[in-house]
Amino acid sequence: LRQDIQSANQLLKATQQGTAPHPSSQPPDLATNAELLAAFQERGNELFEIFLFDCCAEDGDIVEVLVNDVPFSTIPITHQGSTVSVPLHQGVNSLTIRGVADGGGGITVGFRTSRGDFYSGSMSEGQDHRLGVIVK
Repeated sequence: LRQDIQSANQLLKATQQGTAPHPSSQPPDLATNAELLAAFQERGNELFEIFLFDCCAEDGDIVEVLVNDVPFSTIPITHQGSTVSVPLHQGVNSLTIRGVADGGGGITVGFRTSRGDFYSGSMSEGQDHRLGVIVK
């Protein structure tokens, strides 16, 4: 009910054990990785927004966002979706969406950036979709 990272982790564990409730219609309140937050503050990085949503059945799918191969957020995917702002440094960056938990029928995440919309199809747990992002 708090919609924080602790709740997301509890939902992740419940999903893995097959005891997860139907996802809430509220988007999660996400906390950032302390290492990435420190790097953002020190280097004057820019924020890049990505909107993640469940593009098929809302069944408890969960994904993880990695920034330059460093875990950033774990997000339950809903039809309502969640916007995540990630810090990126100047130059070439990678943004990875990794399937963490399948609520049934595959992980069906879509994401929207300034480049447009992307639909993953049916991802499996552990499968990655990677974007290259260049910050000038």
